[in-house]
Amino acid sequence: MQTTIGEVLDKVDRIRLIVREIEGGCSIEDRVDDIADYLDEYINVLLDTKVHI
Repeated sequence: MQTTIGEVLDKVDRIRLIVREIEGGCSIEDRVDDIADYLDEYINVLLDTKVHI
């Protein structure tokens, strides 16, 4: 699985948006599934990451 820098930055922005929504009063329970999905995906990316120089 290959992920571009742009795709990673988009995902980070979406995670930041979730955090801002929670800080703004959105219930964590409303976003738990989204957070779990992002964490699962992040773990998979880390497991499959290989550095090519």
